[in-house]
Amino acid sequence: MGGYVVINFALAYTERTSALIPIDAIIESRSVSKEYMDSMAPIFSTVKEKGIEPAKQVWLNMPLFAPARSNPKCAGKLREIVGRYNGWNFVNDDNILRISTVPEMRLHEIKAPTLIVVGELDILDCLEVADVLEERIAGSEKVELRGVGHISNMEDPVGFNKIVLNFLSKHNLT
Repeated sequence: MGGYVVINFALAYTERTSALIPIDAIIESRSVSKEYMDSMAPIFSTVKEKGIEPAKQVWLNMPLFAPARSNPKCAGKLREIVGRYNGWNFVNDDNILRISTVPEMRLHEIKAPTLIVVGELDILDCLEVADVLEERIAGSEKVELRGVGHISNMEDPVGFNKIVLNFLSKHNLT
């Protein structure tokens, strides 16, 4: 949910945002696909029926993480991260900062240098959001990392770090 949060922050605190780098992001209030909702439903039914630990296994096995699970460089780390997760969002309402208007209609207000990063193999929802962000944030740059999915920074840390550092350097933000 990091991309969701940083986009909302940039809209709420434009003057405090020196750069924006949403990664494999979604946007608040934007509908997600039936496929994505269908992939999430088993997590919540499992947590109700069997508890948090089995629900974390369902989460780890969802299509969102398929590229990462098949990547030997990050599969173990992903399992570790999911294993340490306490499951709070599975049993509570989220407490993410929300803004009162539809963020997608306000993206043009973002003036900070913006780098949109998305994995080539990410789910369709995130690929579509990357296109929307690029279209609506003037001067933004979009980079699609080849051969990676939803957690592009873990799946290709060298490529990811290179594009982020180049972007920050180009805008004198290092």
